[in-house]
Amino acid sequence: MKKAAAILLTLIASIAMLIPTALAADTILPQGAENFTDAECMTIISSANNDDTERAAYMANTECTLSTENPCREEFLSCGIKTGDIHLWMLPYYITYIIEFLIGVAGLISVLFVIVGGYYYAWGGVTEDKEKGKKAVMYALIGLALASLAWIIVNIIQTQLTS
Repeated sequence: MKKAAAILLTLIASIAMLIPTALAADTILPQGAENFTDAECMTIISSANNDDTERAAYMANTECTLSTENPCREEFLSCGIKTGDIHLWMLPYYITYIIEFLIGVAGLISVLFVIVGGYYYAWGGVTEDKEKGKKAVMYALIGLALASLAWIIVNIIQTQLTS
């Protein structure tokens, strides 16, 4: 009975942690093209395809202002998806975007498992699972460190490939 209570509390805490994440509506695809018409997206993509200077300016811009003169990287990538005009030079940016999204998910999962391990540790006197809690927290922190290291490596590689 005590073990069932600990599992129920862990489940409730896990669900409470996931609700704000689900409400944030983050997707794996870049967002921002919904603010532009198809014609504006085509103009943005074609100008970047014809001028290397504009391409570099779009890819360097990380602040989204909903402006067709200077869209941010995420808006530019989402315009490429919206119009279907995706070129080979865009591939490193799409890969980087997806990897950064997955690294964020890995970080979220490791924080969740730190919480779960903490519950196991806190309720360990009741359910005899203190060691299980310690191991869960240790492995979650190792996972968080690996996710952080992966983010650093991805940014270094992206800088080298796109500069």
